Amino acid sequence: MWNSRMFWRKIAYYISPAKSFRARLILAFALETVISCGIMLVVATVWSYNAQRSTVLSNLGSLSNQAVALFDRVMFERLRELQLASTTPTFASSTNYNTTEAQQYIESMKSSYSDLYAWIGVVGTDAIVKVSTGNVLLGFNTTARPFRSVCLSGGIYFGDVHLAALLTNLISNSTDVPYVTVAVPIRNLTNNDTIGCFLANVYWSWVASEVEESILQCEDSIEMLVLNKTYGILLNSSSPNYNQELLVTNKNVQAQIDSGQQTFEADDWDGVNYLVGSVLTKGYLSFPGLGWIVVLRQSKTAALSAIVEARDILIIVGIALTLLFSITGWLVASQVVKPIMRIVASADGILKGIDLNGNQVETDLLEMEGREADSSRHISVRILPKPNSTLQRRRYEEGDVNILLESLENLSSALKSESELRRQKKALERGIRDQTAKLEEVISDQQIIQDILSNTLPDSIIERLKRGEKFIAEQLEDVTMFFSDIVGFTTISSSISPLEVVTFLNEIFTKMDQLAGQYDVEKIKTIGDAYFGVGGLFITTEADSHEHRRNVATQVLNFSLDVIAAIEDINNSGRYPSKFQLRIGVNTGPVIAGIIANKKFAFDLWGDAVNVASRMESTGTPGRIQVNRTTYKLTKGNFEFVKRGQVKVKGKGDMITYWLIGNFQLENQLENQLEID
Repeated sequence: MWNSRMFWRKIAYYISPAKSFRARLILAFALETVISCGIMLVVATVWSYNAQRSTVLSNLGSLSNQAVALFDRVMFERLRELQLASTTPTFASSTNYNTTEAQQYIESMKSSYSDLYAWIGVVGTDAIVKVSTGNVLLGFNTTARPFRSVCLSGGIYFGDVHLAALLTNLISNSTDVPYVTVAVPIRNLTNNDTIGCFLANVYWSWVASEVEESILQCEDSIEMLVLNKTYGILLNSSSPNYNQELLVTNKNVQAQIDSGQQTFEADDWDGVNYLVGSVLTKGYLSFPGLGWIVVLRQSKTAALSAIVEARDILIIVGIALTLLFSITGWLVASQVVKPIMRIVASADGILKGIDLNGNQVETDLLEMEGREADSSRHISVRILPKPNSTLQRRRYEEGDVNILLESLENLSSALKSESELRRQKKALERGIRDQTAKLEEVISDQQIIQDILSNTLPDSIIERLKRGEKFIAEQLEDVTMFFSDIVGFTTISSSISPLEVVTFLNEIFTKMDQLAGQYDVEKIKTIGDAYFGVGGLFITTEADSHEHRRNVATQVLNFSLDVIAAIEDINNSGRYPSKFQLRIGVNTGPVIAGIIANKKFAFDLWGDAVNVASRMESTGTPGRIQVNRTTYKLTKGNFEFVKRGQVKVKGKGDMITYWLIGNFQLENQLENQLEID
């Protein structure tokens, strides 16, 4: 019959720490887990918060410095272009220059940079516009314009971002296009007198987009602000429209910027708490800087979202660990409690006259502990049936000590057999060492063969040959090719000894091979003093195809710049009597790659893109790197180029090509390092 009262008593016993050892152990496990997880959560959250905050502020400061450097570099380039134009004989010979020739010059300059220059003009000493692109503002009197007095006194003028309503309306029937006005003096080539001003209005949207694309291309949650000296907002990356009346009015932000603090926290800025990095433009070379302030800000919610997510995960893990350790405590407690309860039950059974097997025992118990003994009662204990269990019978007959001694004897026998096992183990180890030495010999021979193949063919081709493929040809869509040739090598080689020729070729090609390995450029072949390499060969990627092509082209262009630097190092070493120069050509496009012949086979590339790359080299000039328009478009955000213009290419006609000058990112790193030093 079910006894509900007894049932609830058992439940109360099991869950009450005051009564149940099992419940106490479970409670101890749970409390230890909760306290440990709580401490870990607090420590991890505080440490992660501070670490993430420092990381974000450091990143914002670094990006601000990069943006400032890029702003100054972009504006310096515009200044240099106008200074070069102002020194041409067309404008600097005299005030009575040929207006037709001058008009053609500025029109050509504007068309070459149509996305950059909105308007270009020349102003005479009488403040009248003499020539202008599209004849816009021709004859206009600029006496009231601020650039005139600065420029005619021999200075360089940079205006703040502004809306030139009259000019904009004449050009595009709109009045909300912002510009930056740049003016440089025109000096007479004979007596160096100032004879006019070379003036240009630069699209501010182009300058801003150049910086935004370079700095914020992978930073969606970061906003960029460009402020003038009065905290007017010249650029807000989150708002595409320029509004010259917008100002930063937060006094805390102004105070932090005024104090020169590059990274700080700004609470309640436009109703949001931000982490901020700010840097004042410093100028670049002859460009003095405009006193603009570049500010990058990121909301704390976005910057520290990862910490909140990690905290939530830690809470869930803590709950799971608490449950896990509670269950573990239950199981452990069960195993600990069972033998204890058996001992208690055995003792209780003996007191009640019941043996370990549940058989009744006849007893007469003498009362003890505070009661006088009754001499008429005596103890008489007799177990009626013998235990059925063999183990219990041995315990009763032999005793626990004898069973323990027998176990020790069995352990001794096991230890004696261990020495035989050790002897067999040593013999087995000797056999393994002998076989390993033979296997290493085979592997060494295979490695020699593998090294020879690796210096002859690409790794992917070697693997396909191992699989038994005999005819290998493949269409590759996105590769960037590199051709180089030593200028005047035939003439130079005739003036030095054959040993010096071979020594030089070995030195330069060995260096180029090292650089090729560094930039994942596959060397296809060398013919005499020519070197042919390719990037992106047989590379598969799940990333965006355009990003993949740009990365490959970037690697090849960095390789090209390092090759030019290596040649300069060799020339500066003084080891050779003659100075060597390279012509380098680079092109990106589709090719066919494969192996030709079946004896002494060679891996090669074919296609129109290969021919164009070769022409980029052959039509180049000594010491320069010429690239075609495809490679330029892929990498123009990372490198500095100079447009060469149209070049007649055999079999292709006129092609627009560019000179590669340098790498923006590397130059910025060097400038930052110099500032630190």
